[in-house]
Amino acid sequence: MSKNKKNHQQKATGVSRRELLRAQQAAEAEKAKRQKVVVVAVIVLALAVLVTLGVILFNNWNDSKKEQARGEGVTSSQITPKNVSDNGHTIAFAKDAWKSDKPRVTVFMDPQCPGCAVHEKMLSSKWQELGKNGDIRLEYQMLHGLDRMLGTEYSLQGVIGMSCAANLDSFPSYALELYNQQPEHEGDGWKPEQLREIIPTAAGMTGDKLTEFQNCYDNKATQDFAMKMQENIPSILKATPSYVIDGKLAEFDPTKDFASTESLLAAINREANK
Repeated sequence: MSKNKKNHQQKATGVSRRELLRAQQAAEAEKAKRQKVVVVAVIVLALAVLVTLGVILFNNWNDSKKEQARGEGVTSSQITPKNVSDNGHTIAFAKDAWKSDKPRVTVFMDPQCPGCAVHEKMLSSKWQELGKNGDIRLEYQMLHGLDRMLGTEYSLQGVIGMSCAANLDSFPSYALELYNQQPEHEGDGWKPEQLREIIPTAAGMTGDKLTEFQNCYDNKATQDFAMKMQENIPSILKATPSYVIDGKLAEFDPTKDFASTESLLAAINREANK
C-alpha cells in the first residue's frame, strides 16, 4: 500500500471517530436535557399538589373554625318562625291571604347583596300590598352564601335577625331597615348593636317584643332555620336577588315591571303563564 493511501485512511478514521464522539456527546447532552426537564416537571407537579393540598386543608380548617364560631352561643332549643311556608324553609308573608290559584312568588336575597338592597327598597311596599291583597302567595328565602365569598359571617347574622323578626311578624320591616343600613362597602357588615337593637327598634319593635327579639337573636335561636334556607336553594338559582314564580325563574325588566304595583302584578302574571 502506498504511503499516501495509508495517510488518507488514517485521516478518514480520525474524522469518523471525531464525528462519532461528537454525536455521542450530543446524544448524552440531549438525554441530560430531557432528564432535567422531566425532573423540573416532577418538582413543579409536586409543588402544585402541595399547594392545592395546602389550600384544601386551609379551607377545611377555615370552614371548621367558622362552623365552630357559629356554634358558639347557639341555644339547644332552636325555633322555626311561626309563619314558615309549607315547604319548611321559606318565610311566608300574609299567609292567611294566600289563594291556591294565585302565583307563588319566592324572593331570594342575601343581606350583604347590594342589588338586593336596591330591589328591596324599590319593591318592599309593592310586595306587601300584593301579598295582603291576596294577589300573590309571597314568601322569602334568605341566603347567606356571600359569607363564604367574602370571608365573613354578616350574612348569616342578618338572616338570623330576619328569621327572629319573622317569628314576631316583623320580617318585612326588619328586612327593609337592614337594607337601609347596609354598609356602603360589601363585606363591611353591621355592628352587633345594629342587628339586635338599632334595626329592630327602627322596624317598630319596642318593649316586650324587642326583648323577645333580642333573646332570639342573642341565642341564635333561628340558626338551624337559616341553614335550612341556604341548603334548599333551587338548582335554577344563579344569583341574588332572584325571583321564582311557580317554580320558574322570573325574568323581570326592572325599568318597566317595577314601576308600580300594577305593573309588577302584570309582570308576575306574565311570568306565571309562560
